Amino acid sequence: MRSYQLYLLDEEIVNRYYGQEIKLFNLFCERFQADHTLKPLLTKQIEYITKPLPTSDLLKTLAKEDHYLSSERVNISTYRMEHHSTGSWVDVKLRDHHLLLMAFGKMEIETRLFERLKELNAYFFAVNVGQQRFGWLGPIKKVQAFQNTHSN
Repeated sequence: MRSYQLYLLDEEIVNRYYGQEIKLFNLFCERFQADHTLKPLLTKQIEYITKPLPTSDLLKTLAKEDHYLSSERVNISTYRMEHHSTGSWVDVKLRDHHLLLMAFGKMEIETRLFERLKELNAYFFAVNVGQQRFGWLGPIKKVQAFQNTHSN
């Protein structure tokens, strides 16, 4: 089973830390490993660099069904997307500042979900603390990041 936390980062943070994603990942790791005295401070730092999730847009995205995916609501904050012929599935749990994904089976199911989320917003950052993996759902071009910082 694979698990990820997906955060929607503020555009200014994306531009500032482009190419230095390891620093962002280290912050998420520190919060995950922190004791009860440091966790609130690290949580505030993460809330500062992330944006609240656009819940209504996410719900519309998760509710879409086509010939490949079927979606079912497991409970109020969890959705399951399945590819019945392969037995693959991904559960998506909605939180205020992140999505928690747990996937089983072929990676195609989460790749498809990642594609849909990228269409919603290009600044989703995926973190898997246990496997020390992280990255953007979609590539962010350096030229785009550079232009965004100088267009304001």
